[in-house]
Amino acid sequence: MIKKTTEYKGTAKNGKFIPDDRELFKTAFYQFENLKCQVTVSPPKRSQKQNSYMWSTVYELIRDACGYLTQDEVHDEMRMLFWFKFGKSGEKCPNTTKKMNTTDMEDYLAKVRVWASEFLNIYIPLPNEK
Repeated sequence: MIKKTTEYKGTAKNGKFIPDDRELFKTAFYQFENLKCQVTVSPPKRSQKQNSYMWSTVYELIRDACGYLTQDEVHDEMRMLFWFKFGKSGEKCPNTTKKMNTTDMEDYLAKVRVWASEFLNIYIPLPNEK
C-alpha cells in the first residue's frame, strides 16, 4: 500500500540529504520502487521556540515600552512594517507568520529587534540571552 504523502526530516549536507531516521527513510522509498515520484525540499517551518520567543519576549518588551499596546496590536504593527503582502486591490496587508520557515522567522525577528532598538531605545535579548 502506497502512502500519498509522507514527510521525512533530515539535513542537507555536501549536496546530499541525510535523513534523521535513515532506516525509516530507506524503507519508505521501497514502496515507490519502479514508480515515478516527486521529492520536495524545503527549510523547516518556524519552531515553537521561535514563536514563544516572539510572543513572550519580543512583543512583550515592545508592548511594555509603548505602555498601551496589546501583544496582538504589536504583532499587527510589526507585520505591517516587516512581513506584509499586497491585497488584490493593491492595499498593504499584514502577512501571516504561521507559514514562515525558520530562516524567514529569524530574519523577521532581527528586523523587529533593530526597529525596537532604533525607535523605542530598548534592547531585546537574543533567544540564547534570555
